[in-house]
Amino acid sequence: MKAITTKYLGATNTKPSRIKASAEGVPAHVWTINSLQDLRLGSGADIRNLHAVAAAKFAEERGWNPTLASGGTANPDVWVHCFIPEVVPATLKLAETLFDVLSVSSRFDGLRDSVARSIKALNL
Repeated sequence: MKAITTKYLGATNTKPSRIKASAEGVPAHVWTINSLQDLRLGSGADIRNLHAVAAAKFAEERGWNPTLASGGTANPDVWVHCFIPEVVPATLKLAETLFDVLSVSSRFDGLRDSVARSIKALNL
């Protein structure tokens, strides 16, 4: 698998704002910001989330695993997205289940709070 790069392209006189997704040796694809907002779940137009949506859509269209870890670069308009192995989503689901189990008993308050901090730190 290859890393996916997304780049914000501002509006011009003839084109709306858009995000371009590309990977080495793979034809690039460009989405307008409005079409990406339509793909998002939830509200708001946080540009970081739109980069992640564009990268996931790019991966999905190529039959790649759309589960990605994303990060910015020195240029705030460019983001890089790397594939997460399939084991990571399963591990995250296990952490959520553990949190649910620990939530039913006050005996595990300390452990539950640690799991809750971990889940928050992972932005789940």
